[in-house]
Amino acid sequence: MVREDKVIKIVFFSNSAWSLLNYRYGLMKTLKNMGFEVIGIAPYDESVPDIKKEFPFVTLINFYRKSLNPFVDFKAIVELYQVYKRIKPDIVFHYTIKPNIYGSLVSRLLNINCCNVITGLTYSLLNENSLNILGRILYKFVLCSGKKAVFQNYDDLNVCLLAGIVENNKAIVIKSSGVNTDYFSARYCKNTRAKDEGFFFLFIARILWDKGAGEFVEACRTVRKLFPMAEGWMVGAVDEGKKSAVNREQINEWEAEGIIRYFGITEDVRSFICKCDVMVLPSYREGTPRTLLEAMAMERPIITTDTAGCRQTVDDGINGFLVPVKDSKSLSDAMIKCVNMSEDARTRMGVLGREKVLREFDERLVIESYIRLTDELLSI
Repeated sequence: MVREDKVIKIVFFSNSAWSLLNYRYGLMKTLKNMGFEVIGIAPYDESVPDIKKEFPFVTLINFYRKSLNPFVDFKAIVELYQVYKRIKPDIVFHYTIKPNIYGSLVSRLLNINCCNVITGLTYSLLNENSLNILGRILYKFVLCSGKKAVFQNYDDLNVCLLAGIVENNKAIVIKSSGVNTDYFSARYCKNTRAKDEGFFFLFIARILWDKGAGEFVEACRTVRKLFPMAEGWMVGAVDEGKKSAVNREQINEWEAEGIIRYFGITEDVRSFICKCDVMVLPSYREGTPRTLLEAMAMERPIITTDTAGCRQTVDDGINGFLVPVKDSKSLSDAMIKCVNMSEDARTRMGVLGREKVLREFDERLVIESYIRLTDELLSI
């Protein structure tokens, strides 16, 4: 895309190249095909070579997602300033908290149009539905600095509006980063499991307490007492750098007790989704949980919590069930209900879940929203 004899540059800055590849690739590729120069920025990880095959990419040397060292973070800000000054982007999309904060600061200094994408207000930043003092200060700076702020659900938007840290005319809701419904399809699941193989509940997320890992295990414990053929499967990273992380020893204990099976991380979740009967995510709060959308697209019923981000994925009793946060009893009741349902009823739930994804969360719909947003940012 050329404006005034100049190719328009759009930067995507996230805390990992992996997230750019897995969550932003479709949008980035579409913008590139429209004639924009699209550039990725993130610290190095194993996804960088794949990103570089398609887009110019800048690897940040001094950026550490988990660092709390102010000297290290200052070096990251200086490095980012130099990168933005060299690239001279017309628009920058920031994803996740540190890129939102540091990118907003640098964009303000260099007078760059930026859009901050709030992929979810973390549970630890919330207290009685209000942002804590530090979170309020940081988010207010971020949301006031950007030209636009994208939220993935109306709950998060309303929290920020009530806290007075975002202006209504700057805020927009785009529900999720979207899901590729061609890639995530029940067609992939042909002949992937035998009948009477068992009944499998699948949890895909980082193994964190505030993702509901503890409630999932407790519910599986209850269900297995009644239905020994029912198994709980957990797939995801053990992120021990997080305060809310479940440590590996605890997971080993759960496995030894025979409550769950832990499979670690995987490059392709589709094989696990195909083999499961029901997807479960009892998270305390989300932006919009991508794994639930992927399971819905592959026609699996879901059970999740009636909380921000999660509740918008379920029409209760239609494509799955909603349960209260931190309530393993209600969760186990919903799981038992799924076991007792006929296969035809579960299949119907799964079909209706895919229809919901196609109506509301298809990646094509999300990309169209971001294209309109890009046009608006260019006109500011």
